[in-house]
Amino acid sequence: MALFTLLAVLIAAGAFTWLDQYAVDHLMPGLDRGPGSWGGGFIGSVTLTEVLIPGFKAPRAGNETVAAITYAVVVLASVLPSVLVAGGSLALLVRRGQRALAATLGVAFVVATLAEVSSKLLLERPGLHTVGPAGALPRILPFDQSYPSGHALRAALIAVCVYAVWRRARGPLAAWALAVPVMLVVGGWHTPTDVVGGTLLAVAFAAAAVAVAPWAAARWPRLLGDRLPGG
Repeated sequence: MALFTLLAVLIAAGAFTWLDQYAVDHLMPGLDRGPGSWGGGFIGSVTLTEVLIPGFKAPRAGNETVAAITYAVVVLASVLPSVLVAGGSLALLVRRGQRALAATLGVAFVVATLAEVSSKLLLERPGLHTVGPAGALPRILPFDQSYPSGHALRAALIAVCVYAVWRRARGPLAAWALAVPVMLVVGGWHTPTDVVGGTLLAVAFAAAAVAVAPWAAARWPRLLGDRLPGG
């Protein structure tokens, strides 16, 4: 959490603007650079539907194939799918008798999401720009307050929750959780610092959840103590 906060302060101060601007200029083939586009499309979503499950939007001036691949990789980390997958995994943990871990991971998911939303409301980075018509430099407004990436955050938390009930899936889960931050940048959804921040936040809360679970089970044994299925 300390690293997440430090990174936020440095981003607000402009210490990593050069890195994010470099990514905009060279690492985002899926970014929509058409006239009037503010970049990412999905990042600037404001409707409830788009927040829960963003729809695919082909870029008017960007690599449509990259945009489609990005969508396919990251859509599971959108709000509604992530809640369903993580919630289902935690329900299985409860059914298996691991109530404390299920509870602490659930709290971690909720609190981490609140921290993400709060950060986006409070932190504004120096503007990032893309080259527009006649050499103009339109500001990519959604990137002003896109730290941290909620998709990167949720992808890591989903991986932890699913791994808790399906250990054999650790390889595919790790590959997907790593692919999401990469594709968020390549597809123009988020900047490098956004995805690093989201991942740091997820790691901090997931680690805390795992560490606190035994204490919670001992503190409230009747409510959160581990039980054998059917016990």
